[in-house]
Amino acid sequence: YDRAMAATATSRSALDQRDLLNAAAIALATLGLRLLYLYRSVDAAWPHTMLYEGDATVWAQWAALLHAGQPFESDLAFRTPGVAWLLHWMGAVAPPFTMAKVVWCGLSAVTPAALYLVMARWFTRTAAVLAALLCALGFGSFVMAVSLNNEAPYALLVVCIAGVTLAWVDRPTWKLGVMLGVMHGAAMLLRAEHLLLMEMLCAAGAWRLWRGRMAAGR
Repeated sequence: YDRAMAATATSRSALDQRDLLNAAAIALATLGLRLLYLYRSVDAAWPHTMLYEGDATVWAQWAALLHAGQPFESDLAFRTPGVAWLLHWMGAVAPPFTMAKVVWCGLSAVTPAALYLVMARWFTRTAAVLAALLCALGFGSFVMAVSLNNEAPYALLVVCIAGVTLAWVDRPTWKLGVMLGVMHGAAMLLRAEHLLLMEMLCAAGAWRLWRGRMAAGR
């Protein structure tokens, strides 16, 4: 098993210019489709969409209170503050929220491109194309891209975390460790339950690293 894993690791090739161009094309095409969907919707100025409201109105209210310097829910940590702070920093504290949704569409467009790069680097280009297409063209991803909730930025973070985790397992460095720590922290500001995923990824990464060192010492 260990020999097979080592052979697989050595057979992986680094990303080349073609992969970067493919990822850029995926991001641009996805962004175009997302924006077309956004501007053809009657609810483009709302913080949410008719198909999915989630907590978008709550984040918008929180952002407005941050802008006004007033407490939200008595400053108690009932919710993760990531989306509210993003909206506040962007100045999206009152309708119309169209430009904030454009940013969300951008984040959603980068996600399949990042997924392509991760899959192409660690698996195959065929798998990368299929995964990117499913991510880009899934109807749910369109809905999430035009509703100011935490799904769109969180999905991008999870894809990036997966890629950096695989890179860290392959060659552990302190820079990759710091990068992972920052990304995990940002993800937990968006979704509190990310702590469980972080623990599982850390355990899996540590186990793979230990197995690799044990195999090298034989």
